[in-house]
Amino acid sequence: MRFAPKTIYAKGLILICVPLLVEFACGMSVFSLQRYYEEKLAKERVAVEIIFHANEMWIDCTEIMFLKGYFNLFGGPELAFAERMTRIKDEYALLKKLVANDASQTKSLELIHFYTQQALELSNKLEPVVSAQRPGSSKMKALLADLDILAQAQHLVGRMASEIEFFREPEFLHSPSAVPEVEKSTALVDRAVFGSLAASTLVAILLFVYFIRSINQGVQTVVDNTERFKQGLELAPQTRGGDELAHVDAAFHEMADEIKEAQQTKQAIVSMISHDLRSPLTSVMGYLSNLREGAFGDASQDTLSGAARCERELERLIRLISDLLDLDKIEAGKFELRPRVIPVQQVIEGALSRVRESAEEKGIAVRSTGSTFDIYADPDRITQALANLLSTALRLSPAGSSVETRASRLDGHAEITIASSASTISQATLESLFDRYRLSDSELRLELPVSKEIVRLHGGMIDAAVEPELGLQFSVRLPSHAPPAS
Repeated sequence: MRFAPKTIYAKGLILICVPLLVEFACGMSVFSLQRYYEEKLAKERVAVEIIFHANEMWIDCTEIMFLKGYFNLFGGPELAFAERMTRIKDEYALLKKLVANDASQTKSLELIHFYTQQALELSNKLEPVVSAQRPGSSKMKALLADLDILAQAQHLVGRMASEIEFFREPEFLHSPSAVPEVEKSTALVDRAVFGSLAASTLVAILLFVYFIRSINQGVQTVVDNTERFKQGLELAPQTRGGDELAHVDAAFHEMADEIKEAQQTKQAIVSMISHDLRSPLTSVMGYLSNLREGAFGDASQDTLSGAARCERELERLIRLISDLLDLDKIEAGKFELRPRVIPVQQVIEGALSRVRESAEEKGIAVRSTGSTFDIYADPDRITQALANLLSTALRLSPAGSSVETRASRLDGHAEITIASSASTISQATLESLFDRYRLSDSELRLELPVSKEIVRLHGGMIDAAVEPELGLQFSVRLPSHAPPAS
């Protein structure tokens, strides 16, 4: 059964925990080795303490015998034997605790204690030799008796020494293999530490590469699907698995399906507008035109004025529908351009002719400076874009003002400028007019968004600015010649 973490959180947890487990295993091995030598050295320390205190006990007993013999043979001030007796008792009590777990050493200790007590009892039988009240024969007799007691005590002390030799000596510290064993263990610990570090590092790197690779695959799938969606291609199949990236990819597929459905709905609405709304409006426009021309007989001036007003509103509505259809074609990549080299003045004059009637109605003078160079563009579409810009400039200019149009060369491009010095629009409001989803004067206007897209498809750009002294300016930059063949 293959174990595979399902979430990025689980992968990160494994990436952290597995190297830690390797380090933990190494640490437990080193800890076990440390405990082994701690116990071994503890036994060695106890053995050293036993021998030390046993020797102290033997030395104290020997000193008491020697001092008592010296005092009885040669006299002098009586020495403090009680202090040494207390030390013997303390050494015995301490040794009894140290050898409590060893029956043979306990037996040797009891024999040493027994011999000590006998030797001390013999020392109490020593008689003073140097005494002025005793005759010489009595002194000699006491001397011989004391020498006999000392001989017996010496025998007991010797037996004590023999029993002390039975105490276990430090085996490890006195062994010739102690140093090599310690060095070997130290080298083993060093190898274990460095090995664990290397192993944990290697495991961490391998896990990191494995998990990052799987995460990158999920990320790359989402990125590829994003590019596919932008290009209108079919999305790659959904990522299998239960991690977060798989959920993101599934959500992206769901979102893409919803957007496709929304686009299909929008296409249906646009198709309805194109076929079911524009055609009747055109028919109404024809009827109103015939009415104004007297095809249905004479009509009053109010009727003719109302028909003209309705005709202008219908023209604006038809232009709005045309702009909406153009934007839809641009988004769908079906907007066709037929660019060719044409005089820039021809395009400017074509755009001016479309707005001249509106300019006259509003009392705005429209002027143009002559230009003799060429541009590379679709005549109808670029004229449409410039006409939209001129129409916007007229709408934003007060009555009695003027709108100027001029063209110039700039860095191998043609730049057409439309300026209205009397316009008082703000920069923020001007920029908002290029947003196709915002209302302008409480009504939807698509002239600037359409113009922006048409110029962009020509490989150019539109710059809109409001200067304190120059007023409103639209600058359209277009290529002046055909791009090189690829």
